[in-house]
Amino acid sequence: MAALRDRVPTRDLTDDEFQKLLYNIDKNLEEQELLILKYLCRDKSIKLKYGPLENCKNCLQLFDLLQRRVYLNKGNLNLLIELLSYINCTELIDRIEEKCGTIEKKKIVSLYRRMVLDCLYLISDSEFDQFKSYTRRVLGGSMEKLKFQIQMMNALEKKGCIGPEKVDYLLEMSEQLERSDMSQEVKRYQREILIGRYKMDSKPRGFCVIINNMDFSNSETVSLMHRMGSDKDKEKLEETFINNLGFTAWEKSPTDNLTAEEMRRVMDEVSKEDHSEFDCFVCCILSHGNCGKVTGVDGNPCEIMDIARIMSTSNCPSLAS
Repeated sequence: MAALRDRVPTRDLTDDEFQKLLYNIDKNLEEQELLILKYLCRDKSIKLKYGPLENCKNCLQLFDLLQRRVYLNKGNLNLLIELLSYINCTELIDRIEEKCGTIEKKKIVSLYRRMVLDCLYLISDSEFDQFKSYTRRVLGGSMEKLKFQIQMMNALEKKGCIGPEKVDYLLEMSEQLERSDMSQEVKRYQREILIGRYKMDSKPRGFCVIINNMDFSNSETVSLMHRMGSDKDKEKLEETFINNLGFTAWEKSPTDNLTAEEMRRVMDEVSKEDHSEFDCFVCCILSHGNCGKVTGVDGNPCEIMDIARIMSTSNCPSLAS
């Protein structure tokens, strides 16, 4: 909590000024802006719980939560200033600084939530229906109840489709809808946050398994289209991980056009290998699927968490640490 307290205004507001400020903010903000503030306050650095946040029907109730958790008071406006900046309330910020003096800005909200916010600001109201249609396959009928872009992002997070270390769905969505501006935001986040956390100097780096499911003509359960161009995607992945990053290709069993059970079997074989001389392991699965699932060429789904469990430290102890 120290990070929230180490920057203070040059002059504290009086109790009366502070309360008038909060009432003025509440009066000027609209429903969508309140939803954005609530979403930001779920950040790991602030740690307000989902239930109490959902019960906040206006900004005053949200500010009361922040005050009770000592994230906001008349002498500490850092988080408030930052939150207002994310909803473009520059006039309100100027008024605060007229009374207090310039408050040095410090980022408290995580880069993940800032990235999500940047993405949703790229979705215009007229484009929102297109995004809602895309996410309907994972959010179902609940999409119809959503009025604002931030509600869509919040729903995807609650569903487990996106998170601080899980942004592939955002990237997939932006690329499928041909939004290069949004995909650039996600890729920038991946470069800055998700890459470079582990030692990466062994040669080779580790095994790279690329499962490429293209031909679904023998699907037993559902009718699925042939995945045209998937071989090109596989070539790009091989270029990235094997040629450029120094991984070694998995060649001990077939990895093209696998059923759900065959995918699990391949991963089980990989888990039994000795990875102790490697830094990490990479698995790429090119297939049809849904949130949290990939589809075998037999039409049967395979839970991504099942694959993750196969490669867990209990099942693959040589990957530990």
